[in-house]
Amino acid sequence: MKKILIIDDEEDFTKPVKLNLEAIGKYVVRAENKGALGPSAVKQFKPDIILLDILMPDMEGNEVAYQIKSDKDTKNIPIVFLTVIAKEDEIKKEGTYL
Repeated sequence: MKKILIIDDEEDFTKPVKLNLEAIGKYVVRAENKGALGPSAVKQFKPDIILLDILMPDMEGNEVAYQIKSDKDTKNIPIVFLTVIAKEDEIKKEGTYL
């Protein structure tokens, strides 16, 4: 089974994503809700891919990614950056939310 690590400070985001990915039956998913703990979680969990938030209060995603990519043991793990930054008018369509 493939291993996915989600690094995002919003547990309201990571929990349902983790549950949905695991429900597929092909993934083992770990969520880390503190950006600063991301690099050590990567070394410990050894994921096949990382889903990484860009804006986090304790350490921004670019710094987490830099630490991961600077480590010879983790530098080849693919990282997908995620963000939920959007203005209300960008996510509204004809009076309903997408």
